[in-house]
Amino acid sequence: MRRIIVTSAALAVALALAPAAGAAEKTTLDVSLKPAKAGAGSALTVKYTSKSDEGFETAPYQTHISFYFAKGMSFPYKDFPSCKIPKSAIIPHAKCDKARVGPGIAHNDARLDNLHNVPAKIDLFSGGPPGILFFPAVVRQPAVVNVYVKGTLKKAGGKFGNFLDVPLKLPVLIVGTEKPFINSFKIGPVKKTTVKNGRTISFINNPKTCPKSGWPFKIVTKYSNGDVSTATDSVKCTK
Repeated sequence: MRRIIVTSAALAVALALAPAAGAAEKTTLDVSLKPAKAGAGSALTVKYTSKSDEGFETAPYQTHISFYFAKGMSFPYKDFPSCKIPKSAIIPHAKCDKARVGPGIAHNDARLDNLHNVPAKIDLFSGGPPGILFFPAVVRQPAVVNVYVKGTLKKAGGKFGNFLDVPLKLPVLIVGTEKPFINSFKIGPVKKTTVKNGRTISFINNPKTCPKSGWPFKIVTKYSNGDVSTATDSVKCTK
């Protein structure tokens, strides 16, 4: 029998060159539509969580989120009031209230300030064509900071019709600290209606067909260390 001897140094090199077992960051996605009836206007709620195996102080931060909608969902944003939000995220409410389409809340870690699950209140505004949504938020710890996030609706493929492309250029909350890690967020319910030519129009509309498997949704998160995490969910529908 041929003997194979592996020194500790060789083993260390082999382990270093071995492919990674997978991203150390794990995400979850929970989507609800009310009502979940085919072809109906609905209220959308999205819940997201993210955890990292790297620990509180060293976890990478999110740099990009892409949220994929089920094929057939429609968003007639051109029929609704819109508002351009300045990058300072100081919202001119008198002008933008009519463009508000939903609330939200996020919880973040300001790691080097030893603050865990710091809440950030979110408001969601329609920015009009080409399918822009603004997510201005206010963080009150460790200092009051206005956060400006912008998402753009883009075409997807396969079982997903569109996706919301959201680069996360989050600020450093205090000079010298790390950017925040998003533990969770809840967006919604996103619901708004308007009347045009005597017809009621919903900001979000369900697909007109209802497959047995339900309507699929997906969220893809990119992190500052290059890791990518994907979470999926489906909504049971009725005809």
